[in-house]
Amino acid sequence: MLVACDSMDANYRDYLNNVKQYAPRVTALSAEIPEVSKVILSWTNPIGDTAVKIRIDVDTTQYIINEMVETYTFEDLEIKGYTISVYTIDRFGNLSVPTSVQVFPKPEE
Repeated sequence: MLVACDSMDANYRDYLNNVKQYAPRVTALSAEIPEVSKVILSWTNPIGDTAVKIRIDVDTTQYIINEMVETYTFEDLEIKGYTISVYTIDRFGNLSVPTSVQVFPKPEE
């Protein structure tokens, strides 16, 4: 008795279609809190020209920056904890995996 498959890749061929594409992610995200209600974010953009925009999510609010900046400043923030996530967006609209940081702006003394 002889048993054979069409090919060894028959087991995973269906998984190769519609593979999610991600833009490359930012690295080294940090937050500086220099004064009351102010947060300065900085990060390192990925190498290459695949990513073309930056998206920053602060809780439920999104900010789209139409260029590849490496810093962004938030002012007049409420004194509470925030989760801030930075994404890149490629020319096809694909988002990167987020890089996130937790911040708590400095209260008035």
